[in-house]
Amino acid sequence: YKVFVHLLDSNNRVVAQRDGEPVSDTRITTTWRAGEIITDNYGVFVEPGTLPGDYRLAIGMYRADNVARLLIGESDHLILGTVQVK
Repeated sequence: YKVFVHLLDSNNRVVAQRDGEPVSDTRITTTWRAGEIITDNYGVFVEPGTLPGDYRLAIGMYRADNVARLLIGESDHLILGTVQVK
């Protein structure tokens, strides 16, 4: 599985993103144990010229072989909060 981080505008369009293997490719999901907590950090580069405003930060995971997203409850992503671009 891979992790995605998306910055979404008010129309749910992705304006910035980062995808990758967990923990900089050092903790691929096939090595995880049940109940283990994995700490991971992702930065998202916002291109110069991106319109100022509030954007939502979404995260999730997907299968590397077919890009099918994993469900988190009823959704395929989790909104972490709002990011303000100035």
